[in-house]
Amino acid sequence: MKAAVIAVGNEVLFGDTVNTNGAFVAAELTAAKVQMVLQTVVPDQISQLVAAISQARRVADLVVLIGGLGPTVDDITRQAIADATGCPLQLDPTALADVERYFAERRRPMSQSNRQQALVPVGGQALANQRGTAPGLWLEVDSQVVVALPGPPIELAPMFRETVLPRLRQRLEGGRQVIWLRTSGIGESTLQDMLGDLLTTTNPSVLPYAKLGEVHLRILADAASQPAAEQMAAQRLAAVMALIGPYVYGQGDVSLESVLLDRLRQRQQTVAVSESATGGLISARLSDPAGASQVFLGGSIVYTASAKVHFGALDAGELRRHGPVSAWAAEELAHSVRHQLDATWGLASCGWAGPEADGEVGLAYTAVAGSAGVTWREHRLGHNRHDVRHRLAQAALWHLYQVLDEAE
Repeated sequence: MKAAVIAVGNEVLFGDTVNTNGAFVAAELTAAKVQMVLQTVVPDQISQLVAAISQARRVADLVVLIGGLGPTVDDITRQAIADATGCPLQLDPTALADVERYFAERRRPMSQSNRQQALVPVGGQALANQRGTAPGLWLEVDSQVVVALPGPPIELAPMFRETVLPRLRQRLEGGRQVIWLRTSGIGESTLQDMLGDLLTTTNPSVLPYAKLGEVHLRILADAASQPAAEQMAAQRLAAVMALIGPYVYGQGDVSLESVLLDRLRQRQQTVAVSESATGGLISARLSDPAGASQVFLGGSIVYTASAKVHFGALDAGELRRHGPVSAWAAEELAHSVRHQLDATWGLASCGWAGPEADGEVGLAYTAVAGSAGVTWREHRLGHNRHDVRHRLAQAALWHLYQVLDEAE
């Protein structure tokens, strides 16, 4: 099956909104053994959208449209599908009841314009939206499938995974298994050297994707059946892990901070943070996953030397002697915040983010303090301020991850 994805909306075309939906749908289709042949963005102009749908239907068996299903005048996706396929719109009573129920449950009045969200091309079906007012659409015409999904990601992703993908899989032959690995503490070039010939095979394939402070690996296996594809992918996964296992912190759609919090929660341990150059990035990441308060106790942003003295409880004389960016400063901050908040672990960072700095831009230190003592690491993270700060946050979390590994 070949697929085309069309994102609809001026805000996407002009760059006001990043097209993360298109990336999500393309990745999910690829994982389901659907061949992506076209992806485009179209403005809120019905003539251009009709032309885009017609072009997509000439090259693809599946056309997925994203956005333009709302109640306003610039929500043109339904009408464009009707015009491009020759299937006129009609009111779907079930879809209308779903829209009315959405407003009733929230005790909000429903506008007359919301009725248009229940319009469906003749021969098509509305896809229930449990998280918003706009139903999706599924239309089979001329041996092709046209799918329309709502724009908000919180609505699109569940509808695609729970409703659209199961229907598509009924049409697909063979099996495909995709495994994503997340690594940290290693660069892409070093990772490629370690994996060697595994990167040259085509089925299963192993492809690295460099991210800021991380490298993600995709293992993809195709076979005549899904069980066979899963077995091939599992064998390749074992081979990859044998080479780079210490750098792999998770599998699938996980973050380093969520893995850390899960490990600490299982051990009934806690962490507190004292950070300087990262300016709260470490704390923001640790507090993002649900249930973080069970593990992450809090901390402080000690951005200046005076803050390190007053909030970090560092000795002013020693701070002047060693410097605010030093292994000593990182160690003392980690010790201090651990004792201040009575945490199992204290995590600290300091560094020169630049562009103007009293020391070498990109030079940074992390430290982790526990009951058995403290460890520190020196990092050189480049010269771009944004990258230095985010790489340092990643380095601090990875430092803690490795200390937890050693403590097992």
